[in-house]
Amino acid sequence: MNQVAERVKGKCCACGVDVGPNATSCSTRCYQRYWREVQHAKHADRDRERSRRKYDVRSRTFSPRDNAAPIRHLMVVNYPADVQRPRTRGECAGVPRPCPFVSCRYHLYLETVDSGSLKINFPDREVCDMEHSCALDLADSGAKSLEAIAQAMNLTRERVRQLEERAMKRAEENPDFRKLVNP
Repeated sequence: MNQVAERVKGKCCACGVDVGPNATSCSTRCYQRYWREVQHAKHADRDRERSRRKYDVRSRTFSPRDNAAPIRHLMVVNYPADVQRPRTRGECAGVPRPCPFVSCRYHLYLETVDSGSLKINFPDREVCDMEHSCALDLADSGAKSLEAIAQAMNLTRERVRQLEERAMKRAEENPDFRKLVNP
């Protein structure tokens, strides 16, 4: 509530006019205005906190023209010789988590954008330090809130909502999706 002025004894809580020592406001309208400001400040603080990222470091995107020095360590990944990269979801289930296969399209650490750019979602963390590394594992675990998805993908809650809305719009335009919904 740092946006709302503190109440001073003997002054109106909204406009600052002198009132009696036991009064809180000069009129009902002033008190109601003050109360709305207090409530707005509370909700603004809560909304600001909900929309923040859990991790303070934003994702970084590297275009193909950029110098690859900051991401060179990702290009040389020494997988154990006896471990083959899974080709199906069934084979993937036996791989220990966090998944070491960053090149998988469902891995949450790294994305390739349509323009050929490389986006690192967690630039301040190593792959082995990630809590969730596979988008398919998250989807299999059931429904999630926007906050949980935002935390796993290092996005804001609002951005996750926008992506969900966009995906639903695309799915509804797809004739195969319509057949599944309305057989």
